[in-house]
Amino acid sequence: MQPLFKCLVAVLARRFFGKSLFSPLQAALGLGVSHDYPLNSEVYSLATDHLGFLYVGGFFTHAGGVPANHIARWDGVNWSALGEGVNGSPPYNSAFVYALTTDNRGNVFAGGQFTSAGSVNAMNIARWNGEAWSDLGGGIQSVEKIKAVVISMLADGGNLYVGGNFNGAGGNPMGAISKWNGTSWETLSGGM
Repeated sequence: MQPLFKCLVAVLARRFFGKSLFSPLQAALGLGVSHDYPLNSEVYSLATDHLGFLYVGGFFTHAGGVPANHIARWDGVNWSALGEGVNGSPPYNSAFVYALTTDNRGNVFAGGQFTSAGSVNAMNIARWNGEAWSDLGGGIQSVEKIKAVVISMLADGGNLYVGGNFNGAGGNPMGAISKWNGTSWETLSGGM
């Protein structure tokens, strides 16, 4: 089996059956992902880049024994963290990566529910350029009292399309779907 397919099968088994049913896959992917709290690690998203690396996002704090806050990279042999990963803020400190995508320039985009990526303030969405995290124009937020979360993303050329449970992007009202054009957020005809 190809490594990506093995990972997908393992993720689906974990998600739908609550445990790994495929111990040979664990060997293929090292120790996999885990959380500081046993039985609380979950993988929500997978993406590959132009070099064939696999990126994994979700609710976990370790990948293959390596500290990795909610996002990690598998190179086919070893797991590695993407800087300090993503984190939440008090009072809950909860964070997770729900959506991942990559572009043709080697950037990895992470979306979900978090307030920082590495040491950068990043509201629910951030970009990893291979060395550092950056914010995308103020990020995705709630204009009203809903908890914002990025659920899906698609990189297409120089644009990044983002969908989820939110009503603001870059501090402007936007309805559940927005486009990042590389410098600012745009609404898609009023949103959803």
